[in-house]
Amino acid sequence: MTECYFIEAGSKGIHFSYFKEKHIAAVDYKKICDFDLADMTKDQIKGKTKKNREQCEAENLKLPISKQRSCNPITELWNISQVRKGDLIAVTKGITGVEEFAIATSNYYFADKEKDGVEVLNNKHRVDVEYLDFGTPEISSGSIKGILRDANGRIRRYMTEKINDSNGSKNSMSTTGTDGNERIWTYWSSRIL
Repeated sequence: MTECYFIEAGSKGIHFSYFKEKHIAAVDYKKICDFDLADMTKDQIKGKTKKNREQCEAENLKLPISKQRSCNPITELWNISQVRKGDLIAVTKGITGVEEFAIATSNYYFADKEKDGVEVLNNKHRVDVEYLDFGTPEISSGSIKGILRDANGRIRRYMTEKINDSNGSKNSMSTTGTDGNERIWTYWSSRIL
């Protein structure tokens, strides 16, 4: 079954242009988890990150609350590891709405190097995506987490309404031309209706 996720493009969207340029959606928990999550269970992720999470919590005690960071992103790490080709991703720049929708064109993978061989410093937990060139302020994740599975169905409801409201030839949800978005949109919409 197709899943839907909210992924924040870094704090306040600082990585959004990078995501678009590389055709990815990603999260970064390098101090907690700088290793591949493929084929790991949630319990295995929890066990393998335990020492780093404890170190993070100890460091947080020395910082003012405003500078502390999340030290227990087990659910977020599990969520990114579960993204599969065909899943719908709402990429955000915070909790103010969806900057752009994208469809996963790969399963989750861990990237130490870019396709051109350059070392990856941030956002190693990723999926390749095709951006659909539209977003909406009408829905948001309501969370500051890097990735959130849309358990409440907000993305699916929004997209289903938009598909049902379109009239085919004037489909406001797709583009025309050679960029492939119309083909991808048609593929994904056929999976949810």
